[in-house]
Amino acid sequence: MPIKGPKRMKKVLIYLPNTYPTISSRFFKSFLDLTHYKISDVETDFYMSKTFPLDRSRNQIVQIARSKPYFADYILFVDGDNLLPKNALETLLSHASDEFPVVSGLYFRKSSPYRAVPGHYVGWEKREMMRKTIESMGMVDKDGNQCAFYQSILDFSTVQPIDVSGCGCLLVRMDVFDKIELPYFGYFNAESLGGDYSIDHLSEEMLFFCKLRQAGIKTLLVPSVRVGHEVLKVIGCSEEAI
Repeated sequence: MPIKGPKRMKKVLIYLPNTYPTISSRFFKSFLDLTHYKISDVETDFYMSKTFPLDRSRNQIVQIARSKPYFADYILFVDGDNLLPKNALETLLSHASDEFPVVSGLYFRKSSPYRAVPGHYVGWEKREMMRKTIESMGMVDKDGNQCAFYQSILDFSTVQPIDVSGCGCLLVRMDVFDKIELPYFGYFNAESLGGDYSIDHLSEEMLFFCKLRQAGIKTLLVPSVRVGHEVLKVIGCSEEAI
C-alpha cells in the first residue's frame, strides 16, 4: 500500500483594507481573536493594505496572495468596521466547496432600516429605465439578466445560495480569480458613466459579484457567522464578537 504523507495545510490570507484613520478597540479585539484562532490543517496570515482607493486595494490583494511569502489558497476579506466571531473562518471554510467556492457571513447595513447586506438580483421590471446604462456597463449575465441591483434577503435562518454580499466577511477560494478577469472590483458612478445620473453609485463589490454570476460561480451565505457592523452602535452583532 502507498504510504500517505501528511495532510497539506490550507493557507488563508486574512486581508484588511486601510479604510479608516483609526479602528475601534472592539474591532481590534475581534480581529486578534480571529487571526489567533487555531484551526486544524489551516495556516493563517494577514495583510493590512495601505493602498487606496478601495477597489484598487482589493484587486491588488489578489496578486499579493499569489506571491511570496503568502501563496494562499483562500482570501478572507474583512473590513475595519466589522466585528467577527472568532470562529468565523473555521465555519466559512467548513462550508466552502467546489459548488460554492465563495462563502459569506451575515451582517446588516449601518443605516436605517438596517437591511441585510446579502441578497438576490432583481429583474428588469424594477430597473427597466436603467437598462441601457446597465447593459453598457456590462453588468448583465449570459442570459441578459441585470447584475447591478439586488434585494436584501429576509430569511436569516438557513444556509442558502445568494447572488450578492459585501466584503466585510467574505471567504474566496483563490481559483475563483483564475475564472474571471481583472479588474475584479471596481466603482461605477455618474462621472465614470459619462454623466448618467440615473445610477448614482455602485460599490466596488458589485462588479465582483456580477463577474461571479457571468462565470457561473456560486456564493453561499452562512448566517450562523453573525457579524457586527459598527457605526455609533453595533448592528446585528453576536454577543460573542463584542
